[in-house]
Amino acid sequence: MARTVRIFFPRVILLLAVLLPASALAGKRPMPQAKAAPAAQAWKFAVSGDSRNCGNIAMPTIAADARKQGVAFYWHLGDLRWMSNIDEDILRRGNAPPPSLRQYQATAWQDAIDNQLKAWGDTPVFLGIGNHELYGGTSRAGFMAKFRPWTEQPAVKALRSHEGLGSAGARTYFHWIERGIDFIYLDNASQDQFDEAQMQWLGGVLARAAKNPEVRSLVVGAHAPLPNSFGKDHAMDNWPVGLSSGTRVYQMLLELKRTSGKAVTLISSHQHFYMPNAYNTEYWQANGGVLPGYIVGSAGAHRYALPADAPAGSKTMVYGYILGTADPSGATQFDYREVHESDVPQSVRARYIPEFIHWCFAENGDRK
Repeated sequence: MARTVRIFFPRVILLLAVLLPASALAGKRPMPQAKAAPAAQAWKFAVSGDSRNCGNIAMPTIAADARKQGVAFYWHLGDLRWMSNIDEDILRRGNAPPPSLRQYQATAWQDAIDNQLKAWGDTPVFLGIGNHELYGGTSRAGFMAKFRPWTEQPAVKALRSHEGLGSAGARTYFHWIERGIDFIYLDNASQDQFDEAQMQWLGGVLARAAKNPEVRSLVVGAHAPLPNSFGKDHAMDNWPVGLSSGTRVYQMLLELKRTSGKAVTLISSHQHFYMPNAYNTEYWQANGGVLPGYIVGSAGAHRYALPADAPAGSKTMVYGYILGTADPSGATQFDYREVHESDVPQSVRARYIPEFIHWCFAENGDRK
C-alpha cells in the first residue's frame, strides 16, 4: 500500500505560470478559477514528473492511488518519454519485434497519451514540457500541438482570455489560479531559457499575484530545479543562461514573499528521485533566504543515486508523487506518497509480464 511522509509549510505558494490582468486587480472583473469549491473545504492535488523508461507501469499506479485520494488535478513536470532512445516499457511489451528508433519516435508521444495520461480518467492533467520533449527531432510547437488537451486546460485558457491574450497567448509556460493558489509552470527545457520574454511574463504574473487578494499562496513548477539546490549537479546550474536567469527567478520569488507575505513553494523534477528541502543550502541561507522546495522525478524514469549531501527524507529507487492538501487560507501540507509493486493495477498487469513489472520496481535505477 502507499506510504506517506508528511511535511508541512504554512501558507504555501506553488508557482505554475498564471497571468492576472490589471483590470482584475482593480476589481473590474472576477478572476476565473479552475473549479469552484465549498469555502471551508480542504482539497488535494498531485504532482510528479519524469515518466519515461517505466512510465507505463508507474504512472497508472500513481494515478490509481492519487484518484483514491480525491485529487482535483495532476500536474506532470515533463519528460513523458525518453525520445533519444527507446523506453524499456515499449521494448518489453508483448511479443512483437522491437521498433526501430525512428518507429519509436513516431509513436512514443501517442503511447504516452494512451498508457499514461489516459490513466487519469476524468481527473484533469496539467502537462509541462521537459528537455526530453525536445529530443528526437521534436519541438515546442509539436509538443503543444500533440498534447493540446493537457497543455491548454480550460483553467489556463480562461486566464489567457481574461488577460486579453487569446489563442495567440498559448505557450509552454503558463499559470492558473485554483482556490486561492496561483500555480505557475516555467519552461526551462532548453539551454536558451529562461529567455527575456518568459522573464517579463513571469514578472507580470508575480506583480499581479502580489496585489491580488484572491491569491493567498503560490506554487511554482518547472522541469529542472532552480540554481543552488542540493541537486545542483543536474539543474539550471548546468548552463550559463540557466544559472543567471534561474537565480533571478529565485530572487524574484523571495522578494514577492518578503513584500506580500504570501507563501511560495518550488517543485521540479528532472532528477529521478524524491528530495524535500531542496533549497535549504548554505548558498541560499547566505543569499536571501530559503524557499520550501521539492524535487519529484519519480514517475517511472531510471532512478538516480542521491547526492552525498541530500537532505533528510530524500528517497531514491522509489516511484511516487507529492500530494498537496490545501485549506481555504492557502496553507498547504505536502505528503510524499510512494507506490509499490503490489499497487500496480490489473489493467497494467494484463499488458506486461510479472518479471518486467518487478524489474521496473527493483532494478530500474543506479545501484550506488
